[in-house]
Amino acid sequence: MLEFVSIDAKPTEFFERFYRGEGVCICDKTVTCKRMWEGFGASYAIACGCLIIKNESEFWGTAFDFPLKGENGDEYAALEKIEDYCVKKGIGLKFCCLNTEQMATLAARYSSFSCVNDRNYRDYIYLAEETASFRGKKFAGQRNHINKFVSAYPNAFYRKITNDDREKLFAFLKEWEETVLPDKSKDAEDEYKKAVKLLKTADFEHYNAGCVDFGGKIIAFCFGEKALDTTIIHIEKALHRYEGVNVFMVREYAAACGTKYINREDDAATEGLRLSKMQYHPLRLEPEFLMTVQTEAARLKRIPELKSERLTFGRIKKEETDEYYRLCVDEELNKYWGYDYKNDLEGELYKEYFYDVAKNDFKNKTAVNFAVRKDGIFIGETVIYDFDYRGECKVGVRIFKEYAGKGYGKEAFARTVDFALYGLGIKKVLSSCYKENTPSVKMHGELMRKTGEDTEKYYYEREY
Repeated sequence: MLEFVSIDAKPTEFFERFYRGEGVCICDKTVTCKRMWEGFGASYAIACGCLIIKNESEFWGTAFDFPLKGENGDEYAALEKIEDYCVKKGIGLKFCCLNTEQMATLAARYSSFSCVNDRNYRDYIYLAEETASFRGKKFAGQRNHINKFVSAYPNAFYRKITNDDREKLFAFLKEWEETVLPDKSKDAEDEYKKAVKLLKTADFEHYNAGCVDFGGKIIAFCFGEKALDTTIIHIEKALHRYEGVNVFMVREYAAACGTKYINREDDAATEGLRLSKMQYHPLRLEPEFLMTVQTEAARLKRIPELKSERLTFGRIKKEETDEYYRLCVDEELNKYWGYDYKNDLEGELYKEYFYDVAKNDFKNKTAVNFAVRKDGIFIGETVIYDFDYRGECKVGVRIFKEYAGKGYGKEAFARTVDFALYGLGIKKVLSSCYKENTPSVKMHGELMRKTGEDTEKYYYEREY
């Protein structure tokens, strides 16, 4: 199973190999952005030659970035690792920071999902070549601003920022804080604090960082990084008293960036920023999708009533709590169940515990527990669980000892498998049983196809 470590555990250059390649990169996918905005709660794992980032935010909850391939990476195998992680952890599968291509890939992979595409979080994407020249009628305003700046400050020039410039840079930031920030919003103040924190430890050799230098003083600053075919600008600031310096810096930075696209990030739903970014005529506004993938169980608003030849099936009722508790704690009966509730138990065990777990699992659509009844009497349960988001799940059955030997377990298991395949639309049902559990081995042999074994168990499956 995937094991995640904080993205702060490794320097930025450790992740660089995963951001090489083609295409537009969304700002929120970069490790730098996640470090600057701690609210992502980001951690990472490396699997199948891919970088997998898990986010824990107030906005998304637990959500994963689309895997980024390193050399010889397999993003589809990495997606399986994410899916298996969610199944084992009992959490929903959710993806964030998706661009259009990644969203299309996932939409083709999953049968059921919901999606959010918020205008306020779309990144502004520009062609670097166009921004570096400002040619054409639509950029007349930008050229006028640059001409005025060059005329007023003929000795000003653009140059790369190095680690030796840190003292000058923080002198610039201090002046910006005193002269520009007072006219900004509370959000701008928050962004400034996070920018300063990031820049204190940033190794500028690993970033696209540049400034406008006038007489040895920094009067404008731009901090970005290369990711895929994109230079993403994380921080962009200028001293307003040098009229036109910001437009001059944008042009020069674009000319020096060395990528096809420039991403100036979203506009934070701020009217002034939106107007400013649109005046630079973006190539497009890149959507940032949030996708919540649902299991086949999400199609159920309630647990249905089913019938077989001798049995009925439905939700576990409140008045069956005592009997359900007895079923779940019977150690002799459950030694072949393959799961020990004590491993996940927190606090004291109470009579409604198992009823509450089953109810919550269905609410989260991670499992469907059916009460099995004979002539209206609760005699056991079947459960559909471990939905893997790839069209597979598992089915299990347990029946009270006093009802064993009458074929009820086989009948209940068969009906539940049929419902999973033809009611929920599952592609493949998986099951297993301990080798010494002779009745279960016989039942599986009659209803399922054997696929393998290990020292303890036989494994089976059935497809639709």
